[in-house]
Amino acid sequence: MTSEDAVRFLRKHQPMPPDESLSEELITQYDEARRALERDPDPRGLPLLLNSFGRGSGFGVYQLVGDALRRYEREDVVAALANALESACGSVRAWSMEMALEYPDDRLVSGALAQLTSEDRDARYFAASYLVDLGSTDATVTEALRGAARREDDLEIREVLLEASRPPTLD
Repeated sequence: MTSEDAVRFLRKHQPMPPDESLSEELITQYDEARRALERDPDPRGLPLLLNSFGRGSGFGVYQLVGDALRRYEREDVVAALANALESACGSVRAWSMEMALEYPDDRLVSGALAQLTSEDRDARYFAASYLVDLGSTDATVTEALRGAARREDDLEIREVLLEASRPPTLD
Protein backbone atom coordinates (compact mmCIF):
# COMPACT_ATOMS: atom_id res chain seq x y z
CA MET A 1 0.00 0.00 0.00
CA THR A 2 1.28 3.49 -0.86
CA SER A 3 0.73 6.60 1.24
CA GLU A 4 -1.81 7.72 -1.38
CA ASP A 5 -3.68 4.41 -0.91
CA ALA A 6 -3.45 4.88 2.85
CA VAL A 7 -5.00 8.35 2.66
CA ARG A 8 -7.83 7.02 0.47
CA PHE A 9 -8.45 4.12 2.86
CA LEU A 10 -8.43 6.30 5.98
CA ARG A 11 -10.79 8.86 4.43
CA LYS A 12 -13.35 6.06 4.15
CA HIS A 13 -12.90 5.02 7.79
CA GLN A 14 -13.39 8.07 9.97
CA PRO A 15 -13.62 6.39 12.44
CA MET A 16 -13.10 2.66 12.12
CA PRO A 17 -15.98 0.46 13.28
CA PRO A 18 -16.08 -0.71 16.91
CA ASP A 19 -14.14 -3.88 17.66
CA GLU A 20 -17.28 -6.01 17.79
CA SER A 21 -17.99 -5.05 14.15
CA LEU A 22 -14.38 -5.00 12.96
CA SER A 23 -13.30 -7.74 10.56
CA GLU A 24 -9.81 -9.18 10.41
CA GLU A 25 -9.60 -8.06 6.78
CA LEU A 26 -10.45 -4.45 7.62
CA ILE A 27 -7.99 -4.16 10.51
CA THR A 28 -5.30 -5.74 8.31
CA GLN A 29 -5.92 -3.04 5.70
CA TYR A 30 -5.83 -0.43 8.45
CA ASP A 31 -2.47 -1.73 9.64
CA GLU A 32 -1.17 -1.60 6.07
CA ALA A 33 -2.32 2.04 5.85
CA ARG A 34 -0.65 2.84 9.16
CA ARG A 35 2.61 1.23 8.01
CA ALA A 36 2.47 3.06 4.65
CA LEU A 37 2.23 6.40 6.47
CA GLU A 38 5.05 5.35 8.76
CA ARG A 39 7.24 4.72 5.72
CA ASP A 40 6.09 7.84 3.86
CA PRO A 41 4.46 10.37 6.24
CA ASP A 42 2.03 12.15 3.94
CA PRO A 43 0.75 15.30 5.76
CA ARG A 44 -2.84 14.47 4.75
CA GLY A 45 -2.54 11.20 6.68
CA LEU A 46 -1.84 12.71 10.08
CA PRO A 47 -5.35 13.98 10.92
CA LEU A 48 -6.85 10.95 9.20
CA LEU A 49 -4.88 8.59 11.45
CA LEU A 50 -6.00 10.38 14.60
CA ASN A 51 -9.64 10.51 13.53
CA SER A 52 -9.71 6.84 12.56
CA PHE A 53 -9.73 5.38 16.08
CA GLY A 54 -12.82 3.26 16.59
CA ARG A 55 -14.22 2.00 19.88
CA GLY A 56 -11.97 -0.70 21.30
CA SER A 57 -8.35 -1.54 20.62
CA GLY A 58 -8.46 -2.27 16.91
CA PHE A 59 -7.22 -5.73 17.91
CA GLY A 60 -4.05 -4.09 19.25
CA VAL A 61 -3.28 -2.13 16.08
CA TYR A 62 -4.37 1.30 17.36
CA GLN A 63 -1.49 1.25 19.85
CA LEU A 64 0.91 1.10 16.89
CA VAL A 65 -0.32 4.39 15.44
CA GLY A 66 2.22 6.13 17.68
CA ASP A 67 4.97 4.63 15.51
CA ALA A 68 3.56 6.46 12.49
CA LEU A 69 3.03 9.69 14.44
CA ARG A 70 6.72 9.77 15.41
CA ARG A 71 7.62 10.09 11.72
CA TYR A 72 5.81 13.44 11.47
CA GLU A 73 7.08 16.81 12.66
CA ARG A 74 6.32 17.28 16.35
CA GLU A 75 4.57 20.64 15.76
CA ASP A 76 2.26 19.04 13.19
CA VAL A 77 1.42 16.17 15.55
CA VAL A 78 0.61 18.54 18.42
CA ALA A 79 -1.68 20.61 16.19
CA ALA A 80 -3.43 17.47 14.90
CA LEU A 81 -3.80 16.12 18.46
CA ALA A 82 -5.35 19.41 19.61
CA ASN A 83 -7.95 19.07 16.85
CA ALA A 84 -8.56 15.37 17.52
CA LEU A 85 -9.17 16.09 21.22
CA GLU A 86 -12.15 18.18 20.10
CA SER A 87 -13.65 15.37 18.01
CA ALA A 88 -17.30 14.48 18.47
CA CYS A 89 -16.20 10.83 18.61
CA GLY A 90 -15.28 9.58 22.09
CA SER A 91 -12.92 6.87 20.86
CA VAL A 92 -10.98 9.44 18.82
CA ARG A 93 -10.65 11.67 21.89
CA ALA A 94 -9.61 8.81 24.18
CA TRP A 95 -7.00 7.36 21.83
CA SER A 96 -5.69 10.81 20.95
CA MET A 97 -5.29 11.55 24.65
CA GLU A 98 -3.19 8.41 24.98
CA MET A 99 -1.10 9.39 21.96
CA ALA A 100 -0.65 12.88 23.48
CA LEU A 101 1.31 11.39 26.38
CA GLU A 102 4.38 11.50 24.12
CA TYR A 103 3.79 15.16 23.21
CA PRO A 104 3.73 17.32 26.33
CA ASP A 105 2.64 20.77 25.22
CA ASP A 106 0.57 23.53 26.79
CA ARG A 107 -1.60 23.62 23.65
CA LEU A 108 -3.05 20.24 24.65
CA VAL A 109 -3.96 21.23 28.22
CA SER A 110 -7.50 22.41 27.41
CA GLY A 111 -8.19 19.15 25.55
CA ALA A 112 -6.83 17.14 28.48
CA LEU A 113 -8.91 19.11 30.98
CA ALA A 114 -12.02 18.48 28.88
CA GLN A 115 -11.33 14.74 28.97
CA LEU A 116 -11.42 14.74 32.78
CA THR A 117 -15.23 14.73 32.52
CA SER A 118 -15.42 12.04 29.85
CA GLU A 119 -17.59 8.99 30.41
CA ASP A 120 -14.68 6.96 29.02
CA ARG A 121 -12.49 5.78 31.89
CA ASP A 122 -9.42 5.50 29.65
CA ALA A 123 -9.83 9.07 28.42
CA ARG A 124 -10.00 10.33 32.02
CA TYR A 125 -6.97 8.24 33.04
CA PHE A 126 -4.82 9.36 30.10
CA ALA A 127 -5.87 12.99 30.62
CA ALA A 128 -4.93 12.84 34.31
CA SER A 129 -1.62 11.15 33.45
CA TYR A 130 -0.93 13.75 30.78
CA LEU A 131 -1.51 16.61 33.20
CA VAL A 132 0.71 14.97 35.85
CA ASP A 133 3.51 14.49 33.32
CA LEU A 134 3.16 18.06 32.07
CA GLY A 135 3.58 19.36 35.63
CA SER A 136 1.70 22.59 35.04
CA THR A 137 1.74 25.04 37.93
CA ASP A 138 -1.10 27.10 36.46
CA ALA A 139 -3.66 27.80 39.23
CA THR A 140 -6.60 27.20 36.89
CA VAL A 141 -5.27 23.79 35.92
CA THR A 142 -4.55 22.89 39.56
CA GLU A 143 -8.08 23.84 40.60
CA ALA A 144 -9.57 21.86 37.69
CA LEU A 145 -7.55 18.82 38.78
CA ARG A 146 -8.75 19.15 42.37
CA GLY A 147 -12.35 19.47 41.21
CA ALA A 148 -11.97 16.42 38.97
CA ALA A 149 -10.47 14.47 41.88
CA ARG A 150 -13.50 15.31 44.06
CA ARG A 151 -15.87 14.05 41.33
CA GLU A 152 -13.85 10.99 40.30
CA ASP A 153 -15.12 7.63 41.57
CA ASP A 154 -12.29 5.54 40.08
CA LEU A 155 -9.67 5.30 42.84
CA GLU A 156 -6.70 4.94 40.47
CA ILE A 157 -7.67 8.03 38.48
CA ARG A 158 -8.43 9.97 41.67
CA GLU A 159 -4.92 9.24 42.97
CA VAL A 160 -3.36 10.44 39.71
CA LEU A 161 -5.46 13.62 39.85
CA LEU A 162 -4.51 14.29 43.46
CA GLU A 163 -0.84 13.81 42.58
CA ALA A 164 -1.16 16.31 39.76
CA SER A 165 -2.90 18.89 41.95
CA ARG A 166 -0.35 18.80 44.79
CA PRO A 167 1.94 21.78 44.98
CA PRO A 168 5.53 21.02 43.98
CA THR A 169 7.91 20.24 46.81
CA LEU A 170 11.22 22.00 47.32
CA ASP A 171 14.12 19.60 47.31
